[in-house]
Amino acid sequence: MEVAAVVLIPKDVPVVKTLVAQTESPRAVDIVARISGFLDGIAYAEGQLVQESQVLFQLDQKPFPAHAAGSELKQQARSWTARASYKRIKPLAAENAVSQCNFKT
Repeated sequence: MEVAAVVLIPKDVPVVKTLVAQTESPRAVDIVARISGFLDGIAYAEGQLVQESQVLFQLDQKPFPAHAAGSELKQQARSWTARASYKRIKPLAAENAVSQCNFKT
């Protein structure tokens, strides 16, 4: 009876593994706007590393001067209301006609 024989020669063979995987950053960051507005531009590329305090977006500048003027008028109105309330309550406090708290003149 015939028998087939093979001579084995030991040698190094590189091991190659192909694996399917997904990576995730250990420091995931949500980008949330502090103010509302319309975007004029995006200053970074998707997937790019960004540094702390780096500009990421450019907002439309048109609404901001109007908002600043409105805020100033709002503060002036609050100041006027506070002065009017003070003038009204000061004589009443002197006559004990209002509740007493740490009211300083």
